[in-house]
Amino acid sequence: MTPVATPSRFVQLKDELTASSSHFPSLLWYSEVAKTSSPSTIRIASEPQQNPSWLSAFDAMACLQRGWNGYDAPPPNEAAVEIARRLALALNEYYKAPSRTAPSVVGGVGLTIRSKSAKAYIEVYNDKAVYWMYSDGESEPEVHRVDIFDDLEQQRLIEEVRVRLGE
Repeated sequence: MTPVATPSRFVQLKDELTASSSHFPSLLWYSEVAKTSSPSTIRIASEPQQNPSWLSAFDAMACLQRGWNGYDAPPPNEAAVEIARRLALALNEYYKAPSRTAPSVVGGVGLTIRSKSAKAYIEVYNDKAVYWMYSDGESEPEVHRVDIFDDLEQQRLIEEVRVRLGE
């Protein structure tokens, strides 16, 4: 049975973040399609990167098969990869590049954006639902659903992330 992307599942992921000070352990993007144990990270840009090399991570995610994580995780589908790719490019252009991209164990793609003291995590599910979470490591993480399918909502999300991360 394929896991369903629901707000309650996102809360479970939020709890994993709260328990881990550095990352979502179950959402790491593994180089060579999960064949090694070293996560690949993406350099944070202060200016938009021209032809960013991290875009290839999205192509690799599109090639994942069921069980890519060593268990039964569904791969991100074409819609989730494309929405996340567009969002990452917009983040890169209007704010800064995501510090990490990762396939989700429930089907979809996650993007992490970090500041010195906080982070935002955006997850695009295979059913096109989009949630984002803000965490400062001190208070309870906040989870929000986003309608990301138009440019205005995408820009609102980027601005809210930028303001919340204090940059």
